[in-house]
Amino acid sequence: MHNLDAKILVVDDDIISLSIVLEHLKFLGLEGIGVNSGVEALELLKEDHYAMILTDINMPMMDGCEMVRNIREEESEKGEHKPILAITSYTMPDDIELYHESGIDGHLAKPISMEDIDEAIKLWLYK
Repeated sequence: MHNLDAKILVVDDDIISLSIVLEHLKFLGLEGIGVNSGVEALELLKEDHYAMILTDINMPMMDGCEMVRNIREEESEKGEHKPILAITSYTMPDDIELYHESGIDGHLAKPISMEDIDEAIKLWLYK
C-alpha cells in the first residue's frame, strides 16, 4: 500500500483495460482517474493536477504519443515534468524509441499486473 496523496490519470479507450488499471491503483491505495481519450485527458489536465499519467498508445482521434507531445509542450512553458508511462502491447525497440521521442518516460507491457504498477509507482513517484 502506498501512502501518497497523489492522483494518477489513466488514459485508455479500452474500458476493460482502463478498469483493470484503476482497480489495481485502488488496491494499492492510490486514487486513479480514468478517461477514454487523449482529448479528454488534455481537458482534465487543464482543470486539475495529476502526479503521474498512465496512457495507452493506440487510441482513436489522438494517440498517446500525440497527447504526450501536447502535455510536454504545456509543461515546458510552466517548467514542469510529470512522469508519463505508456501501457502498451507494442514494446519493440522502434516502438520504445518513438515513445521516448514523444516525451514518454517509460512503458509497461500489456497485460499489466498490479506488481508492474506498484514498481512503476515506486520508481517514478518516490524519486
